[in-house]
This record gives sequence, structure tokens and C-alpha cells, in this order.
Amino acid sequence: MDRARPKTFLTDELVIDFCRIVAAGNFRYTAAQRLGIPYHTIKSWMARAKKETEAFREGDEPSVFVHLYMTVQAAEAHLQQALVQDVAVNGDLKSKIWFLEHRWNKLFSKNPNVILDDDEMEVQRVDPVALLGDKLREIMALKDGGDE
Repeated sequence: MDRARPKTFLTDELVIDFCRIVAAGNFRYTAAQRLGIPYHTIKSWMARAKKETEAFREGDEPSVFVHLYMTVQAAEAHLQQALVQDVAVNGDLKSKIWFLEHRWNKLFSKNPNVILDDDEMEVQRVDPVALLGDKLREIMALKDGGDE
């Protein structure tokens, strides 16, 4: 018999627990696992949270999803700042630099063509030629008045 998992509802307490785990240096995927929440649920909540945060910034009332989005962003920013400071003053730089390069590759990687995908938890290669082509198409579309 296949039992359906009971639906998990987002609460302020769950936001705090989730962000506490993320702030300790864990990926969102790991935080979801520790709390027994399917990762696809977290991804869905974060997508909704991003939309509701944009609406909140335009004057809507904050929701628990806005709380989630803003708290996760703050936790990750605080972690990044703490790690950067730690790298600057402590030993064992190689492991800390590795973490920074893979966790926030766009900011710290020597090779921005390799990223650690937060959703899939695996290292992926990025094709810089394809990215450049996409960027050039965007620029050309803007020059042409938005027509492609």
C-alpha cells in the first residue's frame, strides 16, 4: 500500500528551524532532509516566496513565505560573510577556499565554468560559449527594439 505523505505547512517556526540549519553552513537540500520535508516542497515554497517578496516590496502585506525568503537570504549572506572573514584570519585555507569557490562560484571561483548546483547537489560544467551566445542574443534583441 502506497501511503501519501502528510502535507507540510509552512510556519514561522519551520522557517526559523530551516534557516538555522542553512546558517550553520548546510545547503537548502540538507536542511529539508533534516526537517523531513521533501526538497521539491522547499523549492516550491522558495519560488512562491520570491514572488510574494516582490509583491511585498511593492506594498503587499508580508506572508510567512516572505519571512522564509528574506530569512534564508539573510542566513546565506551571514554565512558567506562569516566564511570570508574566517578564511582571512584562520588556517586551513584550502578547504575553506574550496567551499567558497563551490558554494558561491560566481563570486569566488577561479573557474566560473564549474558550479555546485544547489538544487541537484552535484558539480556541473557550464558552457561559456553558449552563455556568451545567449548574452549576445539578448543585447541584439534590445538593440533591435525587443524583436528577435
